[in-house]
Amino acid sequence: RGRISNKGFAPVSFYVRGAQPGERVEFDLRFQEWDDVRFRSIAVHAAPDTLACEFENGVVLVNPSLNSETLDLTTIFPDRSGYTHLKAEEPVGMENINDKYLPQ
Repeated sequence: RGRISNKGFAPVSFYVRGAQPGERVEFDLRFQEWDDVRFRSIAVHAAPDTLACEFENGVVLVNPSLNSETLDLTTIFPDRSGYTHLKAEEPVGMENINDKYLPQ
């Protein structure tokens, strides 16, 4: 779900996990109370977007796929150094989360 405003174009991404090359994937977009809807561009990629975002006190790496990816942080962020890897821990209350939202 993306929030879109009248203040220009907003990037919105969708990832269809498990789609195979050559397989047909359909989705629809529904808009309520809108007159015109314009797309600057639409692109379809054979792999998920691995994202690297820089913040004042660090960086965040996101890999929505189930496959491991290697990112060279010295190339992506050449002016930064001294990275520390933080290990994620299982959140409290995982037993109450619906199976479809759990890691696969």
